[in-house]
Amino acid sequence: MGRTFLHVAVQEESLSVLTYACRFQSRKFASSVMNMQDDDGNTALHIAVEVGNIWIFNPLMENRFVTLNLTNNKGQTPLDLSWMSMPAGVQYGPNVRIRINELLQATGAQTGTYRSDLFYNERIPKLDEKEEAQKITTSTQIVGTGSVLIATVAFAAAFTLPGGYRGDDHKNGGTPTLVGHSAFHVFIIANTLAFILSALSITLLTYAGIADMDIRSRMSGLVFAAGLMTSSARSLSAAFVFGLYLVLAPVARKTAVASFAIAALAFADVVWMISMVFAAEFMLLKRLGARAWWRLARAILVTLLGQFWPYIVIAGVLKCVKVNRDQLS
Repeated sequence: MGRTFLHVAVQEESLSVLTYACRFQSRKFASSVMNMQDDDGNTALHIAVEVGNIWIFNPLMENRFVTLNLTNNKGQTPLDLSWMSMPAGVQYGPNVRIRINELLQATGAQTGTYRSDLFYNERIPKLDEKEEAQKITTSTQIVGTGSVLIATVAFAAAFTLPGGYRGDDHKNGGTPTLVGHSAFHVFIIANTLAFILSALSITLLTYAGIADMDIRSRMSGLVFAAGLMTSSARSLSAAFVFGLYLVLAPVARKTAVASFAIAALAFADVVWMISMVFAAEFMLLKRLGARAWWRLARAILVTLLGQFWPYIVIAGVLKCVKVNRDQLS
């Protein structure tokens, strides 16, 4: 089919071959392979966009010898193919095909020469409302189960506090015994935030599950509800760790510290997400030069804030509580 080894490597998603050709031997293969077109007029970049693997796409894009705007026999550039492969329905989290489209636009890739309205009507996938409604119904049940479980656990934790309560013979009988510890306040704030976020998630899911509502409103409700559920899970994790620390620190401090270290495994998904963001933005930095450095810093900062904003809220509330306590004293 007129393909080079680079076409085949992309089709088979062989990252080692692509890394060797595009990074270590880029000058050797620059003129002979990088922009060669097969019998359909597709370059390796065209095929990478169709495959939709960001790890295969990045090595080609960061190589400055790769031309972005060559058209295949149908007059389509890689950017055209990315528009055609983007999903039309609800999306939560990073979608690889949407990310590829954004990266192509960021590098200045162009579309082919055609009437944009005809291309949109004939080539861009349209939203199938019946299929999308079924997806929303299924997703609502899954996210709803998680939100209800988190709300239930957070509600129970609020009335079974670590350390128990003072006896009735105490002047403050019935109050928590560990109320003076900073970790206790973190536990309370994190647990409250987890319950509120999960309750908001359940409310949004209720609206998303109503079939008579506009499909796009249902889509938005589902996406926000899933985000709130993730944030409530992170808050509940903080409440669990600090609650465990409260009861263990006086007698087994090393075990309490070890529990903090083990709890870091809960952020494995964040590490994976940041690695994807870093790889894509670092690719832009190598292709566009120093003028793209701000994108890398911004992308990582936005990702971290999006994932860890509950901890920022917890720290802010804790700071206000300490300030108010100092003022009252």
